[in-house]
Amino acid sequence: MQVNMYAASVSDRRQRELLHMTQFPLALQSHKTLNAVYEHLLDDIASQIEFDVGICYAYEKERNILVPFSFKGIQSTPSNLSVGAGISGQVYDSNRSIFVPSRKAHPFYSQVEEEEFIDGSFISAPFSNQSSKIGVITLVRKEGSSKSFGVEHRYMLEIACSFIASDITSRSLYQRLDES
Repeated sequence: MQVNMYAASVSDRRQRELLHMTQFPLALQSHKTLNAVYEHLLDDIASQIEFDVGICYAYEKERNILVPFSFKGIQSTPSNLSVGAGISGQVYDSNRSIFVPSRKAHPFYSQVEEEEFIDGSFISAPFSNQSSKIGVITLVRKEGSSKSFGVEHRYMLEIACSFIASDITSRSLYQRLDES
């Protein structure tokens, strides 16, 4: 039996990245308030997953829109998205994460006009609890970057979103209890 050392080293590196995700809840818990969690969310994710552009949207139930609350690598403030519009809006609406190796080469996402800052390999995942959807996170590695995302990065973002939803839900409940 011949062992492919390159495949073994790639597999080992990916397993280490996934194991490193166990530290992510500690990063979230280090923030004193819910607002601090929202403010530092992309910094916390960047400690686990490298990206060039990132955006987090929160769902605003009253107007049925997604409002950007944190973004990196984007020059101007992104617009609100309708649920189902743009890539992030579709991910939120379907409640399913996606990984696309190249937006330009994708037959559907290359035609989507919203979120023009997504221009390379990207991953996107919703974050929610059992009773409600909270928001969506989209991360991009720019076209021409030496690294692109792989399916393991989608899994890492799904894990991070699970931790994020749990932390936000817990802090929101404690905040409501403190206010009453």
